[in-house]
Amino acid sequence: MDKLSNREKEIIDLGLHPYADTFLKKNQLKKSEPVFPLKCYINYKSGYIHNFVITNDNSRYNEYEYSYTSANSIYSRNYWKKYCLNIKKNLLINKKTKILEIGSNDGYLLNQFKKITKNILGVDASKFMTQLANKKGIKTKNLIFDIKNSNKCLLNGEKINIIIANNVLNHSNDPLNFIKGVKNIIDNKGTFVFELPYWVNLVKEKKFDQIYHEHVSYFTVKYSKYLLNKAGFKITNIEETEYHGGSIRIYSSINKNQKENKIVKKYISMEKSLKIFKEKTYTNFMNDLNKKKLKFLKLIINYKLKGYKIIGVGAAAKGNTFLNFIGINSQLMDFITDASKYKIGKYTPLTRIPIFSDNKIKSIKRKICLIPLAWNLEKFIKTKLLKLNKNMKMISFYR
Repeated sequence: MDKLSNREKEIIDLGLHPYADTFLKKNQLKKSEPVFPLKCYINYKSGYIHNFVITNDNSRYNEYEYSYTSANSIYSRNYWKKYCLNIKKNLLINKKTKILEIGSNDGYLLNQFKKITKNILGVDASKFMTQLANKKGIKTKNLIFDIKNSNKCLLNGEKINIIIANNVLNHSNDPLNFIKGVKNIIDNKGTFVFELPYWVNLVKEKKFDQIYHEHVSYFTVKYSKYLLNKAGFKITNIEETEYHGGSIRIYSSINKNQKENKIVKKYISMEKSLKIFKEKTYTNFMNDLNKKKLKFLKLIINYKLKGYKIIGVGAAAKGNTFLNFIGINSQLMDFITDASKYKIGKYTPLTRIPIFSDNKIKSIKRKICLIPLAWNLEKFIKTKLLKLNKNMKMISFYR
């Protein structure tokens, strides 16, 4: 992505952080994992918001076994089923439709589309996730998508009708190169759909933990329009969804007969009215965040001194940003519970907190203080875990 250094400004500094989606096996605990400054910069002309340090993309997904799966919870499985139905409703899909998913993970979403068309292909940067998907019968290629690799993603040498990229464009080290790759292989009448966390929600609700090294850049509609237009795409529709605590789903096309949807101007106007591209917004953001950090850390220490077991719920990537920024490690937090078999038995990066299954809570007789680390699933988590053990209270950083 091109940068205009004289227009760029540091807006957020969260200190030193490891890769957020790194979970360590027991035999890796004596090794030190990579740690980098986690700062965000903004380009005022384009609306481009990005990490100051852009790490090696192959290292992010393959130096350690990547643990996040699309099918890791009932919530996410239901969400991707609805996603498939929504795409089917909005776009014409039949048994001849060719669908490519970039960042296809364990293949769960593509498996839903496979019920409609067999012309599907997945692409993922993680070797481990690629292996999982192929074992499930979802043809998946292990590569980092860009214009150079895009020709490897044609289906039987033909261009693609629908290209999907959920929570992956923001992972690209070069988003413009990524979209040029999409243009290179999409059918002239095809649709490129991408979804990712909406920066506006992060700023409004101060959900700082959605910032991490895997999230290289952060999206507004202003930046999405800038990026897509530069690559020859027009935005044809925008939807807001609840995933990741508030995401935007953007439909786009290179079809010259398609006009840019009027909703784009409305979103950009709204973003400007919220002062998303003003320096003062982030000065206030960091001041409030640092005050809240100290207050919450004192609260946790007080519960610990009163004899409570401090337990985190949900070994999420965002949880690792939260733990490392607040300063909660294995001396303060006893353990974290999670439902994913790919995370249970591992440890959090840098903070070294062990991860167990949710059932671990059953055996605890002492008072429990629960901290939801996957706050987007807080209601679901609370309902589920209270059934396991009623001798606990839940406290949230965002309340």
